[in-house]
Amino acid sequence: MAKLKTNALKFIADNAAEVFKNDDFLKLLSEDLVDILELDSLVYKKVDVIRTVLKWVDSKLTKSNNRIDGKSRRAVLLKDDILFTMAIPLLSLEEFTSVIIPSCILTDEEQLQIFKSISIPNNASSCGKFRVSLRKGGRVEEVFVKDILYPSKKKSVNVWATFSKNWTNLQAVTLSVKANKRIKIKSITLNPQFLQSNPRNLYFKIDIAKMQDSLPRTPCLEDCSEDDRNVIETEEGTLNVKYEGRACKIPIDKVIQQNEILELTINPILSNPNLNKWEPDQHKIWLLPFAFAIYNGMMYRHEISQQTTLYFSLRGGHVVESFEVMEVC
Repeated sequence: MAKLKTNALKFIADNAAEVFKNDDFLKLLSEDLVDILELDSLVYKKVDVIRTVLKWVDSKLTKSNNRIDGKSRRAVLLKDDILFTMAIPLLSLEEFTSVIIPSCILTDEEQLQIFKSISIPNNASSCGKFRVSLRKGGRVEEVFVKDILYPSKKKSVNVWATFSKNWTNLQAVTLSVKANKRIKIKSITLNPQFLQSNPRNLYFKIDIAKMQDSLPRTPCLEDCSEDDRNVIETEEGTLNVKYEGRACKIPIDKVIQQNEILELTINPILSNPNLNKWEPDQHKIWLLPFAFAIYNGMMYRHEISQQTTLYFSLRGGHVVESFEVMEVC
């Protein structure tokens, strides 16, 4: 059971946004809620964690036919010290005044202490038992391919790319990703950019592999081939996806270390094996622009934070709409 609990908490930490929205979350016992709130790896905004806890409290009070006010909320939150697992001193002043003060869960003294803590830098230690340490779980950022390939309000991120729209028959795309820090690729969203209306009931096979980066760490202006990389021996897996004419998010959940590359090869599969090609008009797809590898051996660069820089390459048809990246400590 201990292993099951550990795995369950890890899943909750990585998928907090989805878990907290589930109605079953409101049925948690107070001690189980504390286990979740004490997770350093919880990937969710501080203020949204607190909003979720307040929703949980109000649900408990409603089911027990108790009045919902500051006094009753505080009584529930003091059980198992739930109140002090909430990182209230780390909120912004706006979040504190718009979420915490109206909830009336703090005493006047606590409210004054936390107000001083927020207003005066490096004064969080004066907040008694309240959590004042930042969680280590990184935020999740969705990177949209179009925003990188075709920036509208700024100069191109890659002056070597050809930004004309060319069309070709439906073909595979290869997405290669690495970063200067340890990251997790949480998901990719498939939404092929067809010339005509999106055909339905297409199938894609996603081959997932990790590679060791043996490319030079300095920028180069020459296209870097896959022959310059060494494929890790461990097999990462294959996913089969049905595309039904609308954006389709596929969970990947693969962690890659610094100097490691995650490569996703997305191949279209013919629904009719007797055909040897796609219908020429229905399956015309937007071809990705060609670009030289100039950013740490990759085509494109994207800043996730001040500490983390993402590098990635895209080759083939415009099949990937976006992908989600999470910083991992």
